Amino acid sequence: QEGRALAAAGRYGEAFIKLQRAAKAFEKLHVPGRSADDFPHGLGDIDLWLGDVSAAQSDLRRALQYYEKAPADMEPNATSGMDDDTRCDIATGYLKTAKALMRLGNVTGAAAAFQKALGTASPASAMEHRDVPALYVIAEAQAGSGDVAAARARSARSREEKSALLVD
Repeated sequence: QEGRALAAAGRYGEAFIKLQRAAKAFEKLHVPGRSADDFPHGLGDIDLWLGDVSAAQSDLRRALQYYEKAPADMEPNATSGMDDDTRCDIATGYLKTAKALMRLGNVTGAAAAFQKALGTASPASAMEHRDVPALYVIAEAQAGSGDVAAARARSARSREEKSALLVD
């Protein structure tokens, strides 16, 4: 909690240290055999916060490492289903990964991560369940996919290729 509060206050150096400590403490508590229901996706949430703090400090490569790690740390164990909140958080991890990749100039990687976010958030399910947070993730991922198409169009060599990319 304290690490998130420090991050929200813009005290990123202190926040990073607190969040790293929280991640280490969580890893010690989360031993094999312990129910995943005790901590549904705590480490993944911490990864997202560490990524956000790193991005705020203009360390996009470090942010990307945490963003890429977050979805895997949130995946439920094989015996339990995935609830809407977890699905949305995982999609958020993919979305933040995609945005970091775009800022780093990796358009192909960003395109794949935007598609993972869309596939995970499930637009049909979000509409059916009126899952507003998921709809925000979906909207941002769709906008990001548009940014990918625009970036590809800017780098297209021919007028026909550029036109085809902008139509998609």
